[in-house]
Amino acid sequence: MKKSVSIILTALAIVLATSCSKSETYPDGGDLDMAEKNIRKSWKLTSYLRNGVNETNLVLITSYTESYDSQGVYTRSYIKEDQTQVAEDGVYSFTADLYELRISDVSSISGFSAANSTLSSSAYKILKLTETEFRYSFINGSDEHEFRFIVTPSMK
Repeated sequence: MKKSVSIILTALAIVLATSCSKSETYPDGGDLDMAEKNIRKSWKLTSYLRNGVNETNLVLITSYTESYDSQGVYTRSYIKEDQTQVAEDGVYSFTADLYELRISDVSSISGFSAANSTLSSSAYKILKLTETEFRYSFINGSDEHEFRFIVTPSMK
């Protein structure tokens, strides 16, 4: 009897622990005000994964940043391999469930890597969004691309 009670209590503790854990995407909860507050910054790309493999060292562009303002304006900039500076403004919005970011009015990222001469997506699946860290993924062609960012130091 004691063994049965012990097993039941252990199982209950595991269920409670996992059901109360915070989301990896939104560790502080998932409300729109928090998501908008956290995204309204300038973000510097720190790593890039293609199909789960870190390919940061294969990226040909440099100084890639994305910024999101309170008016829904999305800005991205980077330097191409030939040292040409690229800067574009578009529009962003969250989906109702806050797990996807919609981007419009920007072109493809050109000259991204040897494996991907261009990258584009109008929907980013948000993997993590905190005050200091932002990760998203998207499918382009048959590959899954993941971008990982930190807050640009001057924008903290």
